[in-house]
Amino acid sequence: MPPDAKPKAPTRAELIDELGDLNPALLNRRVERVTAIKKEMQSWMDGKRPTQAASFAGARYSIVIEARKNERTISAMDKVFDFFGRRKFLALCSLALKVFDEEKVPKETCAAWITEARTGSRPITIARKAA
Repeated sequence: MPPDAKPKAPTRAELIDELGDLNPALLNRRVERVTAIKKEMQSWMDGKRPTQAASFAGARYSIVIEARKNERTISAMDKVFDFFGRRKFLALCSLALKVFDEEKVPKETCAAWITEARTGSRPITIARKAA
């Protein structure tokens, strides 16, 4: 293929078969397991300085758990409000919807503020065809 030629896009049938071969359900279980293993490994650093890194070895692999990354958080929301003013602050502000559940705000009260519509992603179900 010439260097400037674009590869042929896969057909719909090819994409469907590739997704089925990848077996997303199995991949999801693997992702969950990786997440659980990494969480356990992170606990090995409990009580260590944030700048400290450490290496660990298995039979086939070794890992390095690095120093903590810097994270930024807003520590004085009232000062941010004062800086931007009410109108701009409210335009910039967002809340996670789970906050309303966590704070046990009644659904009837939330109905005045929250709308729900079918705008989310479309789930895809994969089924192996009979041979």
